[in-house]
Amino acid sequence: MRQTLAALLILVAPAPVAAQSCFDPAQCARDAIMMSRSASREISLLASELRSLRAERNAQAADLAALRETVAGLVAVQKEQAERIEALEKENAELKEPDGPDENP
Repeated sequence: MRQTLAALLILVAPAPVAAQSCFDPAQCARDAIMMSRSASREISLLASELRSLRAERNAQAADLAALRETVAGLVAVQKEQAERIEALEKENAELKEPDGPDENP
């Protein structure tokens, strides 16, 4: 009795929509082709976006390298200026020192 009832329920109950469309092999093939084309388009868009992101990252890396070179140049100039300032301060201090006892009024 239970087996008969189960068999009747299977026959009477409607199948899911996706399963019904696959009863027609041509429709099932068209759906599969459409889904694969859609997935292919999505993959293509994602690949383009990835290429764009990589190009942007490479441009930023080049900008960063240029900035590092600029900073290194500025640091070198700053060191040179610090050495010149120290030399000028030393020279200035030597000029301010009296040469001997005759210099004091």
